[in-house]
Amino acid sequence: MAEAGRILYARDNEHWVFRFEGEIRYTMAHALDAFVDGVFARSRPASVTADLRDTDSIDSTGIGLLAKLARVAGEQAAPRPTLFCGNREVGEVLDSVCMDRVYTIIDSDSPQSCCEPLPATAPSEAELAGTIAHAHRLLSDISEHNRAQFRGVLEAFEGLEPQP
Repeated sequence: MAEAGRILYARDNEHWVFRFEGEIRYTMAHALDAFVDGVFARSRPASVTADLRDTDSIDSTGIGLLAKLARVAGEQAAPRPTLFCGNREVGEVLDSVCMDRVYTIIDSDSPQSCCEPLPATAPSEAELAGTIAHAHRLLSDISEHNRAQFRGVLEAFEGLEPQP
């Protein structure tokens, strides 16, 4: 049976590592989304690494937030992010949504680093819906295939996002 998931992070001189462990589900998305928005609004990453070596599964919302990490790195002129993946099934899912277009994917062990858990959030249903919709928009932006694949999800969440 798969482990409950968690997302950890580490930073060393603006080199950021995000470690995803166990089952990564949409319920964790708001914490990562809020953390990335907060941190990268006041910090410029020198590099971004996603470590999925210990990820048992990841849903499309989690993958959408991986796309967000890649986008943030690109917007801030960081090098193309690296993604370590040691789980064949997770790797196949990442390939199916073209994550190799936005990450350098390495199928091996990643460097060990000391990580801390992301700060917890308690999103409202509307905030969580907004995070899910945003993550799927980011995934849809990667390719036409993704746009077609996630059209239904985006339509289902239309109007559920919090208004500014």
